[in-house]
Amino acid sequence: MTRLTMIRLQAPLPARTARAISRTACLACALFLVAGAAAQTGGPAPPKIDADPLVQARIAAVADAPDVDSRRKALERIEAAHTPPSDDMIRQLVIFAAGAKDTRAAMAPAVILRRLDVTEDAQVRALIPLLDSPDAAIVAAARGVLSGVEKRSASRRADLSAYLEPTASRLRAGEAIPDGLVRHLYGVDPGAAMLLMMRAHQWRDPAAMRELLWAEHVLSGTLWKQQHGFLRPDEVEDAAVVELRRLAGHREWWVRLCAAELMRAHRSLAQADLAGALAADENALVRESATATIAPEPQGR
Repeated sequence: MTRLTMIRLQAPLPARTARAISRTACLACALFLVAGAAAQTGGPAPPKIDADPLVQARIAAVADAPDVDSRRKALERIEAAHTPPSDDMIRQLVIFAAGAKDTRAAMAPAVILRRLDVTEDAQVRALIPLLDSPDAAIVAAARGVLSGVEKRSASRRADLSAYLEPTASRLRAGEAIPDGLVRHLYGVDPGAAMLLMMRAHQWRDPAAMRELLWAEHVLSGTLWKQQHGFLRPDEVEDAAVVELRRLAGHREWWVRLCAAELMRAHRSLAQADLAGALAADENALVRESATATIAPEPQGR
């Protein structure tokens, strides 16, 4: 893992805060570095979530504290006012991170999340609405926090299990899954997202489940072989093309979206006829993804 170089603080940190910063350095880095990601498009209007001036001032007091004692008192004020932490408080931390101008400011929300002992389930529940924010910086900051929940690393695939119950509960209630959440899940790992959706829809047909499980296994296996040199970066096994076509022609939009996102994220898998067909799909998210596959890659990539 790349080491995070942090700016020198004005005074030595107490042991508790130092440990919190050490444990949350990767999260803080993610919050700061992902700002400025592409804006979200489409879907219903997201709920209006505004910055709370009082809460933002409390967070800023932690970031701007001139010495150890001031920082300790600022953290204690937040702990006293926001224990247990509400969904809105978690969102306020992300809103603050979205506007961070330097690493010191970006680290403050990460330290506060640790101080308040915010669970992964609480983070997911609170931040799902922010994934539909029209503010790209807020979306990016929310994704930065969620990357910690997903336990992402270069050596293993993301863990999306924390999203299963929030997704399944919406389906049980007859509610639509927010576009921002769908974009996020499929952007992280299309195959894992498809299988999560299968479980959230509570499929019970073993044959239908095995079909998706096998397709995901074959396609992820091809990508793994490309990554580790068992296949050339542009080499795709025939079996993978067969499974990609099977997914692209599936009756469920969230299965077709997996095919579209795999082609968008991995150009070696792109099939011109499939992308063209999916660009005219009845589902807006599938159309959006397939259209991005058809579009020329940006210069310099």
